[in-house]
Amino acid sequence: MKNILFLFGIVFLLVGCSASERLNRKFVRVNKEQLRRVVEDTTFLNLKGDFYATPQLLWDNKDIYERALWRLESRVRIEKNRFVWDFKSADEMHISQDLYNYIVSRWKRFNERLDKGKENIMITSLGHWVIR
Repeated sequence: MKNILFLFGIVFLLVGCSASERLNRKFVRVNKEQLRRVVEDTTFLNLKGDFYATPQLLWDNKDIYERALWRLESRVRIEKNRFVWDFKSADEMHISQDLYNYIVSRWKRFNERLDKGKENIMITSLGHWVIR
């Protein structure tokens, strides 16, 4: 009987250790993913130019523009059918001034159009806000 209890105890410890090891590996994977997101989110996104005069600049650098847009959109909320943001500068958001001005001016134009009361905020299939 003692042998069976001893064997059961060893099996229990082995199973518990392997479960703990699996949890530790999962924890390390999660932490690596969180670290990657933080590093990516603090990477300075630099794109300069007049995007109104040459929109091809945005298309040629679509990945940078989309990352900047997602970064800023993550800090935008809707209040009383208006776009509201809590950041004040391009430096604060780690993006170039030209990108910042382009994206923020878009929301300001949206707010002006929304104030007229004829349009509503919609979300695109990619998760970006537009008005129609």
